[in-house]
Amino acid sequence: MPHRVLVTGAAGFVGQHLVAALRADDVVAPVTAWRRADVDLVEAGVVHRAVAALRPTHVYHCAGAASTANSWRTRAATLRTNVIGTQHLLDALQAHAPGARVLIPGSAFVYHPKPTALTEDDALGPINPYGVSKLAQEMLARRVATADGLDIILTRSFTHIGPGQGTGYAASSFASRIARIETGGGEPVIDVGALDARRDILDVRDTVAAYRALMNRGRGGTVYNVCSGTAHPMQTVLDRLLALSDRPIGVRVDAARLRPSDYPLLLGDNARLTGATGWRPTVSLDEALARLLDDWRARVRKEVA
Repeated sequence: MPHRVLVTGAAGFVGQHLVAALRADDVVAPVTAWRRADVDLVEAGVVHRAVAALRPTHVYHCAGAASTANSWRTRAATLRTNVIGTQHLLDALQAHAPGARVLIPGSAFVYHPKPTALTEDDALGPINPYGVSKLAQEMLARRVATADGLDIILTRSFTHIGPGQGTGYAASSFASRIARIETGGGEPVIDVGALDARRDILDVRDTVAAYRALMNRGRGGTVYNVCSGTAHPMQTVLDRLLALSDRPIGVRVDAARLRPSDYPLLLGDNARLTGATGWRPTVSLDEALARLLDDWRARVRKEVA
């Protein structure tokens, strides 16, 4: 059977990079990219009709609400998108493409905070609405994989950054502000929240490579951490971005940006992923941050042109 690849959430940050990588591969199957404007996953009938028409053999389910910070303000919508939308997709696949292999990117925010590196066997216990929604999504997918036999691979993805990312994420927000300051946009100060938190950060290209490796070599019904295995203080992330600019830029703590119930450390152990696929991260943090800032510079130049 010829392969037919479906990527949901193709207009999103990771989705757009995944689609580009898949389409750049000369030997890959045709790729169908769903955007919310094309197929809204909370509309069950629409999803069933679209899946029935395509009958995909491989599905990357990247659609969903993805901002931890925004989830405090949009709790119901976050649950509806990440849980109900996933249920509709899995129902449609079971009905119309039961042999499809499905990869569902999840989140490290399903874990209970821990002062050392997290393995896939560590305790779950999300402490923000986004994490709750992703744990519910994961539990739903596990039930479908076990009870209904769908071939589903799950990830718990840690922080990833890169071109095209929005300002709802710390590193991208810092880069956006630096780019605007460089073009004369407002006070030369960056307002920040807590900078002592440490995060495991990947370049989005490495994240996409991990997803593709898991689609090819991962074991169905299994969850994999997608992470670098190294944590960086957010202060370091900001300092390295500031070092890439020749402008004097101040830093100011804004109490409104202090996220409730934050994780002091979010660090993953990627041994299961590397053992199953041979994947290794290839992009350094400095290179990832430089790409992110250059992308924001290009976006800001386009805005002011």
